[in-house]
Amino acid sequence: MASRAVHADLVDDLSAESFLQAYSRFTALRGHPRKLWSDKGTNFVGAKSALKDLNKHLACVQKVSIEDVAAKNGTEWQWDFHPADSPHRNGAAEAAVKLIKRALNSLGETTCYYTWGEFQTLLYAAANLTNERPIDAKAQVQEETVEYLTPNSLILGRTGHGGDMHGIDVDTHPWRRLRAVQAGVDKFWSKWSELAGPNLFIRHKWHRTERSVKVGDLVWIADQNALRGQFRLGRIVVTYPDKSGVVRDADDVVVVYRMCDEATRRVVAQIPLLKTPSGPREAALWPSRLKEEYGALIKAVELNKASDSDWFRLEANADGTRWSGVCWFIHELLKYELQLEVQLTVTYPTTAPDLILPELEGKTAKMFTGGKICLTEHFHPLWARNQPRFGIAHALALGLGPWLAVEVPDLISKGLITHKDNH
Repeated sequence: MASRAVHADLVDDLSAESFLQAYSRFTALRGHPRKLWSDKGTNFVGAKSALKDLNKHLACVQKVSIEDVAAKNGTEWQWDFHPADSPHRNGAAEAAVKLIKRALNSLGETTCYYTWGEFQTLLYAAANLTNERPIDAKAQVQEETVEYLTPNSLILGRTGHGGDMHGIDVDTHPWRRLRAVQAGVDKFWSKWSELAGPNLFIRHKWHRTERSVKVGDLVWIADQNALRGQFRLGRIVVTYPDKSGVVRDADDVVVVYRMCDEATRRVVAQIPLLKTPSGPREAALWPSRLKEEYGALIKAVELNKASDSDWFRLEANADGTRWSGVCWFIHELLKYELQLEVQLTVTYPTTAPDLILPELEGKTAKMFTGGKICLTEHFHPLWARNQPRFGIAHALALGLGPWLAVEVPDLISKGLITHKDNH
């Protein structure tokens, strides 16, 4: 099984001894490989004999425990050297290394100011980001959800994504050097994501005909504005073939449903995406946007009622910039009602609306002054990837709903929220 995962490490020099130290760090994390490929660099050639002796020793030590496996797969250790000046002989690995090198070059002279440990931290973070790229996807048509595999899924044995620390707000802490490292990782991601997409295409000679993309295909959307570690997946809904029948352009619909439960995914998948990319400041187009907002909210309420999970009511002011109403949460068969306000920001829909629960102000750390709930870590990145097609209905379903599910039971257990019958 080939995962095409990347491991990046730092060495003191190009000697065989430095390579062996890096190899030791690699095997401490990943285990000993059965086969290696490389060019004929002097550091690799010089280390081959030492590693060959090591693997012979390991084979003897583990012979009893792996006897059955050896009968099927063998236990021979092998290191193949490619001929000089022929990097194409190890094409997949060379392409991955080339991408990382070009992305690291975007850091410029800033790497000169990193310590050895800081630069190694940057390399590990960079390798982790490349290993979170989607390499295969499985779509569930009925629920319109997508679960994709990554190299990390295969080498770490997990399906959830993680490992990157971009969710930690280092700007609020006096960690000057950590901020510098994270800034370098951000630059790497920006350049790597720009280069990685085009290199996924399989390029054949022009006399070979390949299948064009078609409606229903899953695609990775190359978005230079995507947040670090975020890969936008989409499904083709319309194609535009040329006179020869070759598809040159297509429309996609973003598919991002990872942070909510299955019931919410089904509802969100059926809420219409908004088409008008205008906010309240654009008086000419705002009525069209507002009409789409109403349509999406009505559809969301209808879907909630159909699934017996109705949980909010909203009404707008005259210009549609401020909404007020009520939301409720069922906990242990009791209905807890909360006043709800939705305020559209000046930069809406580029930025998400403010969701306000005035009654809970000061009762939870997951809230700002004035009762505005804190959604920075898990919702705003999702909104940024999907604006301007997300609207108020999406903010309620993907932002407020999950927040209530986490915070309200905790506040009830602490006695900070009481049922109206207990007053």
